[in-house]
Amino acid sequence: MSLSVCLCLLICQKTFQVLGLDCEWVNADQSHEDGTSGRRPVSLLQLASVSGVCVLVRLHLLQYIPDSLQQLLLDRR
Repeated sequence: MSLSVCLCLLICQKTFQVLGLDCEWVNADQSHEDGTSGRRPVSLLQLASVSGVCVLVRLHLLQYIPDSLQQLLLDRR
């Protein structure tokens, strides 16, 4: 996630005290590569602000969670 997008979401979150969040993951009925089954990690994170900024983060493609996204998600407000 670019720093400018993250800053926009942070500003909206602090101004309006709200941030929309949705997660999507692969169905639990499907087996993992190792043969086990059960819930898989979130693969898509959707964030939306009151101002209309909408961000889709394909978490399964990231090697790590960027600091800017971590800070946004850790903010309890």
